[in-house]
Amino acid sequence: MKVKKRKTQQRRVIIAGGGTGGHIYPGIAVAKKLLEKDPKLRIVFVGSRASLDRRILAREGIPIAPFM
Repeated sequence: MKVKKRKTQQRRVIIAGGGTGGHIYPGIAVAKKLLEKDPKLRIVFVGSRASLDRRILAREGIPIAPFM
């Protein structure tokens, strides 16, 4: 009997904030620490479409999924 190996799924983390911008830098610090432990981890920020959020996260190479 042949046993199928289960395909390992990529782990994902969503980091969200309240839209004031105060969440960005602490969230980036958490994301970096998580990536140190698991470089294959997929991290996405959920936040506002504010240009500040997009600019900072783009500079850090972290994608954002805007909700507002």
